[in-house]
Amino acid sequence: MENELNDQTNLNHNNKENIDEIQKDENFNDKSKICKLKTISKDSSIKAIFFSFIVLIFIIYLIRILAFNKKKISIINYSSSNKEMLNKTEIILSKLKPNPSYKGPIFPDDGKISKEWVFDLIDYMKDLDGKKTNKEKYIDKINLLKMISKAKSILSEYDSVVNINIPKESNITIVGDVHGQFYDFLNIFNISGYPSEDNPYLFNGDFVDRGKFGVEIITTLIAFKILYPNHFFMNRGNHEDSEMNKRYGFESEILSKYDIDVFECFSEFYKFLPLGHVLNKKVLVLHGGLFSKEGVTISELKKIDRFIDVPYDGLMCELLWSDPRDMEGWRPSDRGAGVFFGQNVTEKFLKDNKLNLLIRSHEVVMEGYDIQHGGKVITLFSAPNYCDAYGNKGAIIKFMGGEMEPNFIKFEASPHP
Repeated sequence: MENELNDQTNLNHNNKENIDEIQKDENFNDKSKICKLKTISKDSSIKAIFFSFIVLIFIIYLIRILAFNKKKISIINYSSSNKEMLNKTEIILSKLKPNPSYKGPIFPDDGKISKEWVFDLIDYMKDLDGKKTNKEKYIDKINLLKMISKAKSILSEYDSVVNINIPKESNITIVGDVHGQFYDFLNIFNISGYPSEDNPYLFNGDFVDRGKFGVEIITTLIAFKILYPNHFFMNRGNHEDSEMNKRYGFESEILSKYDIDVFECFSEFYKFLPLGHVLNKKVLVLHGGLFSKEGVTISELKKIDRFIDVPYDGLMCELLWSDPRDMEGWRPSDRGAGVFFGQNVTEKFLKDNKLNLLIRSHEVVMEGYDIQHGGKVITLFSAPNYCDAYGNKGAIIKFMGGEMEPNFIKFEASPHP
């Protein structure tokens, strides 16, 4: 997101000297006094011009400083209390030195990686037999934090809700919750192809927690975001939050594979993730659901200050936590955050915003997807046999850029360690 600051500074200096006629018969002393006054007047004009020039330079300098800060507002200036927190990754990085014994993928300082680099990273993390040590399968701390920092810089430019234009001849794959199920996550690429500029993806939150391989998933997602910044997208889910990670496993996973610094850097990274994407001005994709407040617009959602921990009330909370139900209106959710919303809420929101469809995730559904509210809401869940216990299928949606009709692909769970 980039705001332009246009200031015009006009400094006009009009120094007019009105000198009365001097009579020819003035004596020498009078003439000396008049010459002295002229000299003083001329000196004053020069000083005034010089002073005005200095003021002009100062104003130009001030404008440039303000413009620079405006460009970086999404990173450091949403509130003074967030300033250091949102630069934690860079602060930690500045103190790290490369490990000469590390043999894994090296993230280049210029941030330019190839698809082969990403595939090597994925292969490095694969361990179906469970025989690798942590050092043999995880990119080391300094390279991981470089990746997080680069991804932050890309995401910082986005509004909180992002518009995506999909040309008629193109497609996009939407993926629901994956919850740390790395080998099911990789199977999605086997089914729908690996991400590329011709095969874009949108992952709809809840990358981590519950499953044992959240590190592998979020590291891969970040790598693809860096590789294809304009063709690979991620929404924040309610589990992209440090408090949820402390309760549901990702913090413990991080501490077993890295350290608390890495956990805090991932928690910082979450704050840069958008909250939703609009596809071809027709389909809204967000993690949770709709709102207790009437008249919410996409423009309003774009302006949400997302650079915070997930709150437990307000639009951002409800967007990440709410669920559709067969009812009218809305009521507080049994989850303790967000709301349950009915079909009339969906229809009014879509009509007000000239949208056709809401795609959300956030709930286990046995067939991998569920259609509600007269076909206006789709719940998409992409973690088959969730927690190795539910027996559910996973599903993804593929949209073609023309008609924007959802094509569902279901799949079963894959083997994992």
